Amino acid sequence: MEAHNGLSIRPSGAPLWVVCDGQPVLANGLTDNNGEADDTIREEGTACHAVALAMAHGYNITEGMTAQNGVIVSEEMIDACLLYLGALAKWRIPVTYEQPIHIHRIYPGLTGTPDAHGVDYEKRILRVADLKFGYRYVDAFENWQLICYACGLLDLYNLNDLEWWVEFTIVQPRSYGHEAVRTWYVKASDLRAFINVLSNSAHRAMTGQGSLKVNPGCINCVARYRCEALQMAAVDAMSLSVQAVPLDLNPSQLSAELRVLQTYSKLLEARITGLESQATHMLASGQVVPWYEITHGVGRETWQSPEKEAEVLALGRMMGKDVSKASKAITPTQAKKVLPPELVALYSHRPGTGPKLRQLDAKKIRKTFQG
Repeated sequence: MEAHNGLSIRPSGAPLWVVCDGQPVLANGLTDNNGEADDTIREEGTACHAVALAMAHGYNITEGMTAQNGVIVSEEMIDACLLYLGALAKWRIPVTYEQPIHIHRIYPGLTGTPDAHGVDYEKRILRVADLKFGYRYVDAFENWQLICYACGLLDLYNLNDLEWWVEFTIVQPRSYGHEAVRTWYVKASDLRAFINVLSNSAHRAMTGQGSLKVNPGCINCVARYRCEALQMAAVDAMSLSVQAVPLDLNPSQLSAELRVLQTYSKLLEARITGLESQATHMLASGQVVPWYEITHGVGRETWQSPEKEAEVLALGRMMGKDVSKASKAITPTQAKKVLPPELVALYSHRPGTGPKLRQLDAKKIRKTFQG
């Protein structure tokens, strides 16, 4: 949505502006990146959503097709959509896909488009789902974007939050090391406090009264290169990195230092990627940036079009060479559509990624106690 002063906020950006309500002022006039700084991942996500919507409406989408934004449909993308649609099928209720809704309770004029939602009148459960095709972990628990959608949907269907529950679902197959389908089940009335926080932040943001606050969302903020708060935090991080510390730390000391360093490393990464984006823009517009230049790599080789691919297959047959994938098994996710899932499980597996250290936060602790 956009206000008379040019400021705008979207539910997809709620994880950022609910914490840093000065961000919309800083991002005013910049192209919205929809919360993803990496252009390739963002375009893949757009294509994946289009594929999922097409498959949900019965269209046959195959590997190698080209999405409307020019991204080639991959086997991994089709698997992600099958997983997503399979999760929605388990609702066993009619599913509404990508319906724009008003979210006036948070801010007048605010709108959003949930990926999918359904209203289970028998069980009194509002179900809201979001498909994520990026790699950065997105939690369903206390998810600000989905709470925005739930607020609008509760009002749209005139559901009494004292009598209804909400089930939030995130489907994110490329967040490796985590469950691909994650849910949060909560009493609708318990969302009131979150909605109040969203509303207060939205009003401060849209009236230009917000303040900048460094947070994990900085790494994907479109305005990070012009943020003084992030710049100062990055300078602090560089200063911290040269301080001497004892080599022998007890568990409490180790935990304290590791948390600080990990936090500051993320801030440095956000600052670096922001400056890289600005430098690239300057070079592309003809400006000279000392010690830097633009180079052009090449992506994964693909067929120019389905027609060209068909010609190659025909050429291979003429030469007596098999260049098809006929002998290759489809993926386990695809196989579960035609074979019993328990049978497929006997022949498939998810390889472990080995031990990985991850920092706990207050949100993780709240989620543990809630469950």
